[in-house]
Amino acid sequence: MTSGMNYYQMLDRMNSLPGVQLTGKEYQRKGVEWCIKQEKEGTDFIKGGLIADEMGLGKTLTTIMVILLNYQQGTLLVVPPSILHQWYDEIYRLTGHRALIYHGASKKKITKEQLENSPIVLTTYYTISVSKKRVCGRRQDKAGSSSQLG
Repeated sequence: MTSGMNYYQMLDRMNSLPGVQLTGKEYQRKGVEWCIKQEKEGTDFIKGGLIADEMGLGKTLTTIMVILLNYQQGTLLVVPPSILHQWYDEIYRLTGHRALIYHGASKKKITKEQLENSPIVLTTYYTISVSKKRVCGRRQDKAGSSSQLG
């Protein structure tokens, strides 16, 4: 992964890849800068943020640029299952990196070491919630009280 570049240098580098023609927008550059600032200057407990733009405004490109310009080992991207493979394909197309997909039946074959050593992990909201319940060993009943899983 690459760092030490600015937004426009990274865009030029991506555009040098075969079949890539990106036109960076000023609002995307500002979004990338905001995201990096949130990651670096967050509180003691909260760093990072959510990108919740309208469809078609470049969330994927913005996120990939943040990852490349402010690289952190073990980046976790949580996306809806309907676009999981789209994200995988875009990450590969723009970076040459094959992100680890932690989702579905194949996640059972993924080791803790693979998760810890993968630069980028893609998963879904549902997978996170199921994994959290399993790790915590508790479930919520309809009344809201928790009970131990047996």
